[in-house]
Amino acid sequence: MASRSRRGRCVAGIGLGTMLAFAAGADRARGQEGGAVAREAEVLSVPAPPGLADAAAVQRWANRELHRLLGLERTDRLLVEPEPARLGRGTVFTLRQFAGGLPVINRESRLVAADDRPEARLLGRHDPFLGLPRSEPRLGLAAAIRASGSPAQRVLGQRLVFWPAGSDLVLAYEVEGAFANPSGARFERVYLDARSGRVIERLPMEFTAVDRRIYDFEDACRGYGRGRPLDIGDSTRLVMRAISGHLGRSESTGRSSRAPVNAVFDLFGEFHGYLRTTLQMDSFDGRGGTLQGLVGVKFHNPYTWPQCDGDQFNAVWYSGQRLLAVTDEGSKFPEVIGHELGHGIVESGSGLIGRDEPGALGESISDVLGAGFRAWLETRGRLDLDIPDEIWRLRSPAGPLRDLQNPRRVGRMPNHYSDYRWMHEDHGGVHVNSSIMNQGLYLLAAGGRHPDRRSGPAVVGIGMAKALEIVGRAAVHLLTPNSSFGDARFGFALAAELLHGEGSREWVSTHQAMDAVGVPGTWVLPAAPDPDGISDPEEGETVSRSGGGRGASAPPRDPVAGGGAPPTVPGPAPPHAEPPEDSPGGPGRPPGDSRASAWIGAALALLVVAALAGWALSSPMQARRRASASPPPVPAPVNRQGPALVPIGRAAPAVAAALVPLDGSGRIPLDPRLLMSPEGLVVGRGRNRCDVSLRDLNVSRRHLRLRLENGAIWIEDLDSTCGTRLGALDAEPYRPLRAGSGDVVRIGKSAYRLDLGSA
Repeated sequence: MASRSRRGRCVAGIGLGTMLAFAAGADRARGQEGGAVAREAEVLSVPAPPGLADAAAVQRWANRELHRLLGLERTDRLLVEPEPARLGRGTVFTLRQFAGGLPVINRESRLVAADDRPEARLLGRHDPFLGLPRSEPRLGLAAAIRASGSPAQRVLGQRLVFWPAGSDLVLAYEVEGAFANPSGARFERVYLDARSGRVIERLPMEFTAVDRRIYDFEDACRGYGRGRPLDIGDSTRLVMRAISGHLGRSESTGRSSRAPVNAVFDLFGEFHGYLRTTLQMDSFDGRGGTLQGLVGVKFHNPYTWPQCDGDQFNAVWYSGQRLLAVTDEGSKFPEVIGHELGHGIVESGSGLIGRDEPGALGESISDVLGAGFRAWLETRGRLDLDIPDEIWRLRSPAGPLRDLQNPRRVGRMPNHYSDYRWMHEDHGGVHVNSSIMNQGLYLLAAGGRHPDRRSGPAVVGIGMAKALEIVGRAAVHLLTPNSSFGDARFGFALAAELLHGEGSREWVSTHQAMDAVGVPGTWVLPAAPDPDGISDPEEGETVSRSGGGRGASAPPRDPVAGGGAPPTVPGPAPPHAEPPEDSPGGPGRPPGDSRASAWIGAALALLVVAALAGWALSSPMQARRRASASPPPVPAPVNRQGPALVPIGRAAPAVAAALVPLDGSGRIPLDPRLLMSPEGLVVGRGRNRCDVSLRDLNVSRRHLRLRLENGAIWIEDLDSTCGTRLGALDAEPYRPLRAGSGDVVRIGKSAYRLDLGSA
């Protein structure tokens, strides 16, 4: 394997082909110390597998074709879960990676095959791993826990797994239970090195509505002495005692004498109906799972586990027991109940881990589901109505906990991705940074502009019902445990596409909302149909948003609007924007002035074009091609999921080779005369130093060289930052590799198939 030390700015591993990459993300990753590194969203488009209704057929396809496309090793295996899910116009399969028979943590994906598309999309990440370690642990579980220095007060479950560490794997124990740590005992999922007992990672198993870790408990405390703190062992036994012997109310019992018990019981029934109506789900796990609640819990600082005395307001979702614990006061706030049950939905679906960006994303989705539950109750299920501003606030007895409409009104929470806060506390700031996505999802539902950044797009709101469905379906079916904000953007947009169609109002608004809060991503407006019924597939407009939503684009035609007229997509006005409709030439101008301005503008535009043409002909790369009599270059089709691809050299009349992106976007012709020239054909990001320019920050200015000799292509990496890969081989700098037709070439983080001998 090639050394990766020179590629420190790239995401570790091969990934699945990058949908986008932005310098802001790299800067944030470099600025973080000791936490998880920011990761760009990843997606790969592949030919749709056969037999979509048959998981066994998809498993055989994954074993052969997908395994080869991803460049996995023989010891790597992708396991397809036997029951796919239907999402609108598509089928969703879950794939988990195993190595040597053990699961590889955080290497999971969703394969989405739309009914009306010839290709499928893969969201998530898989990597090849060489030299598997021995699968027999050096330490037993008890010895590993002792060596870790984090005593386990109670173990709820454990298994052996592999933990990725760069291109290597570490054999580890995954242990769930109550653990002691420097900040106090908690219910956690802990990964321990099976050789040394070293703590590799620890993740919370409690998800709370309040940004404080103060837990307590009331109902099962009868018979226990009051006024003394409980250690975590006694507290855990008390929780189990309550579950087994203190049933307050069920479907087969009458009403309880305690009003909070009855209130939570009724809210659980309402929540069940809410999920059926909005997400077509049977309970929080989609399989009729029992909704379990523990009422009368108390929380008390500084203890981080349930006590019998306390005066703090909070609610907790315990993932191990699939149990919601809430104070008596909490039973008065349906959005808090909905938030905690929302954690159950996320856990049962995507399984977002509870730290850094995935944790903040899980908190935001739970906030939105909680606010939606309150709205559903107060409107009696009429989520198509205008939702009052008050409903977008999560309440507590002391005031609002969070404000989705404007997060800065509560604790000055961040509301834009450029303000993301890297923190060690709160598991990487999950309750703080969730407000960024909260702002975006509010705009998706209600519409409008960002409250602080008026230069961003004006989002066309789609209503709470549609927003809930898009967010909830993505959280259940499309996101993966390690999804970042960028992954969520693509997942939300894909859910909107499967439910409403690509280019629909809902799809456009989803991208607008993410643009408004600066979540990085690239989107393409589908080509408008030709008036004569003939459409040009290469006329789609690219809308690139890298954290600010700058620029404007032509709006798509709206399939839901009558008459086929294109809708207005609000946003920053383009330089050629039409004057207001109240007068032909704009306010206070006669029509003649407008025509004169148009002539002046046209003349200036011709001067600019002439100047640019002279500059282009003076560049070294263009001078190299002036002798060619070939026609001017034709812009390549825009890559819908990956970087925009722009060949800038003059194409040959007959193309002998091409790079075909695996995401299904347009092929990139390779000029045979340049391939056979002494310098070869150079691919990179620099427009004036390369023959083919890829607008992708994971691509170096001069990334690789291709030469055609004796019917084969030789690929030479030019000491690029993020590297070049041919099949399963990393290309060493300046050491050419022989490639044949059909081979997969990875340039940075995007994948292409090499096509030889066809025009």
